[in-house]
Amino acid sequence: MDSYTAVKQYLREVSYRLCRIETALDRGVVDWKDVREEALELLTEAQNLYDVTQADYSLDSPIE
Repeated sequence: MDSYTAVKQYLREVSYRLCRIETALDRGVVDWKDVREEALELLTEAQNLYDVTQADYSLDSPIE
């Protein structure tokens, strides 16, 4: 999978997961421990994605 596809897939997944958290907040059925764990997973995945994309793009060049 190329970096562009990986970024798009990650952003779709983040959007879905954030919507789930927002819905839980709206319904008042939030387990804050679960929210923290979800946030940590998202941050870990973001770091992994950043590491992967560094192989394709330097920080000085714009993503096309």
